[in-house]
Amino acid sequence: MTWLANITFGTPWILAALIVLPAIWFLLRVTPPLPKRVVFPPLRLLLGLRDEEQTPAGTPWWLMLLRLIAAAAVIVALAEPQIGRKLELPGSGPVVLLVDNGWTAAANWSAHKNLAEEAVRLAAGQRRAVAIVQTAARPDTNLLDAERAERAVRTLEPRPWLADRSAALAALSKTTFKARPEILWLSDGIDDGHAREAAKTLSRLGPLRIYADSLGKGPLAVTGIVNTADGFELDVLRPGTGGARNGAVTAYGDQGQILGTAHFHLADGRNRAAARLGLPLEMRNETARVEIDNVDDAGATWLLDRGAPRRSVGLVAATNTGSEEPLLSGLFYLQRALSPYADLHQGTISELLARGVSVLIVADIGKIAGADYDRVAKFVEGGGLLIRFAGDRMASGVDDLVPVPLRSGGRYLGSALAWAAPQHLAPFPDDSP
Repeated sequence: MTWLANITFGTPWILAALIVLPAIWFLLRVTPPLPKRVVFPPLRLLLGLRDEEQTPAGTPWWLMLLRLIAAAAVIVALAEPQIGRKLELPGSGPVVLLVDNGWTAAANWSAHKNLAEEAVRLAAGQRRAVAIVQTAARPDTNLLDAERAERAVRTLEPRPWLADRSAALAALSKTTFKARPEILWLSDGIDDGHAREAAKTLSRLGPLRIYADSLGKGPLAVTGIVNTADGFELDVLRPGTGGARNGAVTAYGDQGQILGTAHFHLADGRNRAAARLGLPLEMRNETARVEIDNVDDAGATWLLDRGAPRRSVGLVAATNTGSEEPLLSGLFYLQRALSPYADLHQGTISELLARGVSVLIVADIGKIAGADYDRVAKFVEGGGLLIRFAGDRMASGVDDLVPVPLRSGGRYLGSALAWAAPQHLAPFPDDSP
């Protein structure tokens, strides 16, 4: 029941009306006077009727209690109850609002801004100057009057980068106030390793009160994404630890269309969770960004660039019956090297090009002839990537689908230019281009 201690009232004097509840109880118990009896002759005709409805002699206790509770609820509602400690400015000097407005404050920004606006209103009512210092913008320690402070606090917005508290503290330390200021730190609740030192520095400047986000309302961030063979694997991080928390991530296309959604669970006491977003290759390659649902901060969005799509790669070998030893296969090492980074497909040239692969890898095929040659040439001219690995078959002859002419025949190592030890390039002159 600790939440009862956090209830405050906007107009507490209205609660004085609760003292009239005993009077209401007394009035409800008062029995009205008996009706006057007047003889009416036709009533004799009604004597034979049976009256099953009975009127109680007094008001039932439960009905009176219900009416009293309703009256008390109306009185309490008029007193404007609020959960949370009411903001107070007991001092008389200027008020300094230190506002963490980096991206980590965006998750609970409305509460931060409401508190800042309330502080400015209270300071204006007490005719006290206000300095609004932002930790994610250039620090401005100038004192503002009520009108300018209200305009400044309305323009406060979270920035899509981290706050720099050190710059704000340095600016405040260099500022000279005519009176000892009262400092309100609207913190995002993130300890960057220097939060305690920052609090000590502010306490030396004047009375300090810190208003921070609760542990379960902190920001969430996507810290990594991996494009696997089955979909996206995301790493979700929260500051510190807390209770269990559930969430979801959604993939969006270039036009904002939803491509898929996955859920994640942050266990009690853990600050990391994994989300697996299963999407086919075509939809993954259309994904422009991935966001954590219902979290409005920059860290909850992961943008995917041109290098993020997982490419489709076709593998072609001269002989691919599947009966040869794996280590002797022309595609074994290619498959092992490329499988973590691409979707691999194996088949003939015509089958793979009809499938729409982005990269065609040909292992030790000397000459591509006939219709396959025309298909590969058209594929390369259209922007496709052809990669060829040389072998014994290419040594006997090759077509013109190579970047440079290949040397034919054997290589002779013994000649007039042969040497027994490795040779090095001569040094270049200092004034050489």
